[in-house]
Amino acid sequence: MSGKKRRLTIIECGCDINMMIDLAKAADLGAKLFYLSGMVHGEYQNHEIHNLGRFITVVKFRPLTWQTSHPYVLADRMEDLTNPEDIRTSMKCDWQVLLYGYLRGAHLKSKNQIHMAAILLL
Repeated sequence: MSGKKRRLTIIECGCDINMMIDLAKAADLGAKLFYLSGMVHGEYQNHEIHNLGRFITVVKFRPLTWQTSHPYVLADRMEDLTNPEDIRTSMKCDWQVLLYGYLRGAHLKSKNQIHMAAILLL
């Protein structure tokens, strides 16, 4: 929580420039970069988290024009519904993927093609 009416989701990003660019498209604070020095015993350092929280509480959120004019989905969970036998016989078969998350920006119309970035299928 960052205030009485503002909830936050913090997404940790790896050291991959493509991943950073994809996350910046969906981030409300994509103009700022926070570097955390790393985890100590499985936890981030308290003073770094304190500084990050202090910045978030005072910053003014300004929506980017790209975000308000384009629909985008921030998925936090994915389920593969494709028949494993179809995948075994042909990797180029039509896959059925179920995404759970948030739709942001403009309305997403049915039959629109979408670009799925940073997906890792195991």
